[in-house]
Amino acid sequence: MKHLNLSIALLAAAPLAAQGEEPKKIPAPPVVQHGQDFRVQDQVALSEVLGAKVRLKAKAEERAEAAAEGRAPKGPNGSVDDLIIECKSGQASWAIVSVGGLLGIGDKEVGVPVSALLPVRTADNKPLYELDATEAELKSLPAFDKKAMEKSGLDVSLQNCETSWKKIRPDARVRAVDASGNGHKPDAGVQPCNAIMASKLKGLNLRCSDGKEAKACGEIDSVAYDMNSNTVSYLVIGKGGVLGIGETNYLIPYGATKIITVENKPVLTVPKSSTEITSSVKYAKPEKGFIGEENAKSSCTWWGYKHDHMRKDDGR
Repeated sequence: MKHLNLSIALLAAAPLAAQGEEPKKIPAPPVVQHGQDFRVQDQVALSEVLGAKVRLKAKAEERAEAAAEGRAPKGPNGSVDDLIIECKSGQASWAIVSVGGLLGIGDKEVGVPVSALLPVRTADNKPLYELDATEAELKSLPAFDKKAMEKSGLDVSLQNCETSWKKIRPDARVRAVDASGNGHKPDAGVQPCNAIMASKLKGLNLRCSDGKEAKACGEIDSVAYDMNSNTVSYLVIGKGGVLGIGETNYLIPYGATKIITVENKPVLTVPKSSTEITSSVKYAKPEKGFIGEENAKSSCTWWGYKHDHMRKDDGR
């Protein structure tokens, strides 16, 4: 497959960098399909994204005061509490952002399109986001109620998020997500999984195809997330051992897997037997970052996944 010609431009240092951190910009997230070549330096652990700081826009009076004093305005901060992941593509469509409160007390969770979050990095290369919205604007949105979501369904919650977001951003282009499963005929208790909360991925059971019977053969130990495209790129599967001790980790491209719903619970499936999994590519954490280029390439080759392996920074 031909490499997608991604034009990478160095963005000027954001005024918010004056808050004590010096983030380095990476491009705004495009809408992608599997088959794109991921860059090594864009891969981070999903666990680092969940909980990442979100820098909000300062109030108008603060911006005016800062301009008069020749300094950068200091806006408040929120945090990424969760992400809505489209099961088929692995792409994040919505972020659940926590705003207000102190040390997690009295805060409010609201839905924000992932496309509205600008990914940057902290001085120590950790995930960080900037959002062109004030704390007051976010607080004006209805709370993302997880308990209500469990009753009415994720699809209803996403529709509410879209409606409320367009009230403060009428011209916003929002990525539509159908999480209802409508149009799919259930098969013996098995249904498609159209969207899933990112926090639910870790620990998700892996089912292998052993002959005519599907068997549990591991679980998701950790997840690689591409900050450039806001996409789940690779899964680290833990297999064997007891309570995580003595288990072996294997690296699987997300696109080589499929998430389905069995008896109302999401399950990760692969078209391989348990024995075949043990001969697949083991996960090896590089000295820097989360996924190494050669490890990713070997995994894609083994799984027969038509995916250009991750490339190094070409300086563009």
